[in-house]
Amino acid sequence: MNQHVAVCRFARPDIAPRFVLWGLRGPTGQEQLLDQRYGQGKPGLNLNNIRAIELPIPDLAEQLRIVDCLDRLEARVKALDELREKRDAELHALLPAILDRAFRREL
Repeated sequence: MNQHVAVCRFARPDIAPRFVLWGLRGPTGQEQLLDQRYGQGKPGLNLNNIRAIELPIPDLAEQLRIVDCLDRLEARVKALDELREKRDAELHALLPAILDRAFRREL
């Protein structure tokens, strides 16, 4: 640990850490994190800035349901990204052959 890293523990036992992570990744959390940062050359957050962040916290069962849903959606998005990258690579590999046929007037 150094001055740029801190461990944050929740005072309440009914808070799912992954729920907070998703909350901080979302637009409301990002807006608060960006609003709290200070400094010009190397912006940062201190513990008071982090303590000032407010997220709505439903009951634990609802938090876990939301986390599960978001985790599944994230996995689907990742799978689609991988598929898109594969298709992009295949199309990119076909381009030279298509250009060759086009310039030989075989299309």
